[in-house]
Amino acid sequence: MVRVILEPVKGASGQQMAQLDHIALATNHLEPLLDFYRQLGGVVLTPSLDLGSGRRGCLLDFFGVRLELFEPRHVTDAASGNGHLPRLMQLGFALRSADAVDELTRKLAATGHRVLDPPDRVADFGRYESVLLDPDGNRVKLSV
Repeated sequence: MVRVILEPVKGASGQQMAQLDHIALATNHLEPLLDFYRQLGGVVLTPSLDLGSGRRGCLLDFFGVRLELFEPRHVTDAASGNGHLPRLMQLGFALRSADAVDELTRKLAATGHRVLDPPDRVADFGRYESVLLDPDGNRVKLSV
């Protein structure tokens, strides 16, 4: 696994702020999820196998923000004991233009990914965005 060491960032008040280092998604089907995020522009850094646990995983880079995809050996939630992982609300990807949002939404829909919200201007924020589902049902927002 690649390790990135980030220096703390200071906000406007001079207080130290955390920088996003990576996002990790557990999946039962690594390859379809990996293919989906590669279509969004992720560059595969290192596919890996944790020999201690037998867990397969992969690390992708999105211009400095890393996305870790992995197949856990045992999917359990220790805190609740209910056997379910907490759900991710959504991943957001910023694109350069409304045309890019349209194009990537069409491309992913054409390969069978469900579009929850087609490209449109969102009145609350004035952003142009669409929302799709990745192969594991996680919400993915494309916006400009």
